[in-house]
Amino acid sequence: MVQLTLADIILSSFGGIAISLSTSFHLYMKGRVTGFSGIFYSLISFERSSFYWKAALICGLITTSAVLYDIFKFNKVWDNTQIFDSPTTMIADLDFVGFAIAGYLVGIGTKLSNGCTSGHGVCGLPRFSQRSWVSVGVFLILGIALSTLKYHEPFLNEAQGVDLIDSFQYDICANIFLALSLLIFIILLLIEKKDKLDIVVGYVTGVLFAIGLGFGGMFRRSKISGFLSISKDWDPSLMFVLGFAVGLNMITFYIIQNKVKKPLLAEKLQIPTNKTIDARLIVGSLLFGLGWGLGGLCPGPAMGLLPIFSLQISVVWLIFLAFGQYTVTLYDKHQEKQTKQKSVFQQPQQKEDSPINQVLFINAKNSQCTPAISQQVSNFSKQTSGL
Repeated sequence: MVQLTLADIILSSFGGIAISLSTSFHLYMKGRVTGFSGIFYSLISFERSSFYWKAALICGLITTSAVLYDIFKFNKVWDNTQIFDSPTTMIADLDFVGFAIAGYLVGIGTKLSNGCTSGHGVCGLPRFSQRSWVSVGVFLILGIALSTLKYHEPFLNEAQGVDLIDSFQYDICANIFLALSLLIFIILLLIEKKDKLDIVVGYVTGVLFAIGLGFGGMFRRSKISGFLSISKDWDPSLMFVLGFAVGLNMITFYIIQNKVKKPLLAEKLQIPTNKTIDARLIVGSLLFGLGWGLGGLCPGPAMGLLPIFSLQISVVWLIFLAFGQYTVTLYDKHQEKQTKQKSVFQQPQQKEDSPINQVLFINAKNSQCTPAISQQVSNFSKQTSGL
């Protein structure tokens, strides 16, 4: 039986509208796409050129998530719809190893394919990016396949750390993250001298996106798994989130790219130009899909769940997400080093047996010339080595 109510449809649709508003606002104001896997990597690698606005965006995400918790907690919003799963449901059906593997796969996958559900899905599909359409198709198929398999043939499904839940003070934790996110946002405003509006735009983008994630059910692992698992309890409500987010962005992105053309607060649009569909994109999307299907998490919702703290998501999953992304970085550096070494070895050898070189070498060796003349002879020898 399909699990879908009127409340699910309306709230999921509202969530999709809010996500569209967030990403369209960001594109219109600063000309940037909103991709959370890239934002996460920039923050953990301290990418100075964009660190401030990305940190502000995550502050907005966390602030809003904490406020939503303070308002709704783990209670029903409407009918049986919630913003957050209960603590036990949040970590159900997956052990620590499962969370670690899921985070690691998502980290490798998003770094290889340069995107996730936000970058490729919400922002890539509306631009009719061929890379994004291929990526979404691959990771959606793999996510559904693994999640469905896990539903019917459970594995790595022994929930651990449940005994810690009863004693955990979620109210205190959420408000600590609320205070920290506001404090960091204020600090960012104070230390940014040139473009304070960049910080504000990032923060507002995060606020709007978190509203969309919350009401759209994207903060709930059970909701994600219910959508990805083909079963008698299939929950199709996330189709309304994606449908409204992508559908509206097709209109707004088209207007911004073709009618407005120049962002309000930037010199030009910063739209990805890579059109290559290669093995790296396919493999990355495949691994991301497996990680998404196993854990029911992607970078944006996982960071938004920090105020609703859990060891499994807030520590294990996020740490292994970082490990996965850094694994790809190390691999890329190794490949770059290997390529440079090969190019050095493949450089043409000087023709030291050239007649001109032999004459010049003998004359320079036997003559009592000055160092300056010797240097000129040496330089001339190098110039004529290709003759």
